[in-house]
Amino acid sequence: MNRRLKSKNSNKIVLTKVLITFILIAIVTTLTVIIVTSKKRPQEVAQIEEVEDTKIADVTDENIKYEYNKEPTEEPVTLSVKEYDKNYNLYYYIEEVLEETENDNLKEIKDFDFTLLENSSIEIDRNSTVFFKYEKNGEYSENTYKLSITNIIDKGEIQEGATEKELKEQNVDKKDKSNNTKPYYIKVNNAANCVTVYKKDDNDEYTIPVKAMICSIGRATPSSGVYKISNRYGWRYLVGGVYGQYATRIVGSILFHSVPYFSANNGDLEYLEYDKLGTKASAGCVRLTVADAKWIYDNCASGTMVEFYSDSNPGPLGKPGAQKISNVVECRGWDPTDPAAGNPWRTWNGKSSQQNNKQNNTTNNSSNTNSSSTNTNTSTNTSTNTNTNTNSNSSTNTNTSINTNTNTNTNNNSSTNTNTNTNTNTNTNQDNETGGE
Repeated sequence: MNRRLKSKNSNKIVLTKVLITFILIAIVTTLTVIIVTSKKRPQEVAQIEEVEDTKIADVTDENIKYEYNKEPTEEPVTLSVKEYDKNYNLYYYIEEVLEETENDNLKEIKDFDFTLLENSSIEIDRNSTVFFKYEKNGEYSENTYKLSITNIIDKGEIQEGATEKELKEQNVDKKDKSNNTKPYYIKVNNAANCVTVYKKDDNDEYTIPVKAMICSIGRATPSSGVYKISNRYGWRYLVGGVYGQYATRIVGSILFHSVPYFSANNGDLEYLEYDKLGTKASAGCVRLTVADAKWIYDNCASGTMVEFYSDSNPGPLGKPGAQKISNVVECRGWDPTDPAAGNPWRTWNGKSSQQNNKQNNTTNNSSNTNSSSTNTNTSTNTSTNTNTNTNSNSSTNTNTSINTNTNTNTNNNSSTNTNTNTNTNTNTNQDNETGGE
């Protein structure tokens, strides 16, 4: 009996130990899972939060507050940003509103077009749409916030060029210049009327020339200094009531832009001004061909530096030429380099209507000799052209010429040609150069 009891007790003890062992293992396993889970959970949450943080918030009425004078005014309007989400940097872009410009002509706005808001205020001198985006670590809001300023009464450019204060305050110092990270650096040679664009070499210096442009500077163009480009405009209203395409602000009222237009219309170019490219012809801005102005507009972000200097040597790439267009009546309202649809220069045959008329009015006479017959050819051509243009100073020029040519050949052929040309030109011209900027 005692042996049986001892055997039973021994078995119970073994079972108890085994059971306890399993319980301990289960407890340890459970505790391990809990500990591991508790450690991983914050990491997973952090990862989720990090993913969520990479999406940049949009600027909305709820997270931006601003003030500006909404009453009709002829003075520039100061847009003061009072509040915005300080987790991000606030960027803005200004697109001037022009009644003559259709929406289809407006350029697509890219992230690099935007300028960092540094002092919480923006001065706006024309009716414009102001676009806002948030930025963080190089990422921008997906959507754009738009604010329309439409209460400014346009009275034209306030000034030509830049004030001494603007030139002094906006001139880039040596430290800022050495920390330049933009892909391009632009140099304007006033003496040569030539612009050269440079990119960085292996030593992080802007020594590699990539593009040269013929230009026209003016009396108010800065003679020296380095400045950062800022706002860009698809069309810009300029001094003298004219317009420029693809305008990029350098300092004050000094901009890169196309040769002026009479209106914000691609086919309304001041063609006489275009013929002056490569000479000093503007009020102070740097005039370019449309293609070159568009290149700067598209490729040079806000903050790109522009240096003014003078040298008889135009630069390492030389000075490009520009086509003279004023004598080509059919096409001269357009810039030959304008990529816009409908540019007639693309289909021009290389001859003006004047050249074509001259060719059509030329009489070619020929005689063929035949020994068995006598041929007499007589032709009389009379043409009278009268052109009258009226402006302010009058001068009248009348030219009359009668040319009679008689050629007699002894080979039984007579040819008599009489040409009478009477040209009366009355020109009244006013010396009035509308150059704009």
